[in-house]
Amino acid sequence: MKLYFIVEDTFGKPFIRKFFSKKRDEGKFPGILVNSQQCHPGGKLRRMIRAATMDADRVVVMADADGKPLKDAEAKIRQYVDKEYSDMVRIVILTHEIEEWICYSKGLKIDKKPSKILARKISYEKSDLPDYATRLDCNKLMGCQSFKRLLNAII
Repeated sequence: MKLYFIVEDTFGKPFIRKFFSKKRDEGKFPGILVNSQQCHPGGKLRRMIRAATMDADRVVVMADADGKPLKDAEAKIRQYVDKEYSDMVRIVILTHEIEEWICYSKGLKIDKKPSKILARKISYEKSDLPDYATRLDCNKLMGCQSFKRLLNAII
């Protein structure tokens, strides 16, 4: 299956590619090919979704909720998905931000902003995100709701 991810985070693009490449090599996601782009909600997102549907079996749009209601974050994205593509597009909302996966994988408690927790605990910087893609523990991530939402989106 060919997946096309559209993520709002600049470093999310290489993070997603590395994560799926590593896990595919480990046999966890056999047959999955991934492409990714970075885009914030807006008119450009609509055009990117249209273009991605020509090149992929499924388009996954990932966005941060930053601790706000997931439905609000999803509605913000959904308005840019044309009806004709709605069967191919899945929206995955991260409860806070993608760094929550690193926190879960490391067994760190999340209170509000995972990237700040990581900065305090392990001197994390946002540019470090792609490096952590290959170190995530999928077994630990099964306790993370946003990771479960991702799995449901790609199945």
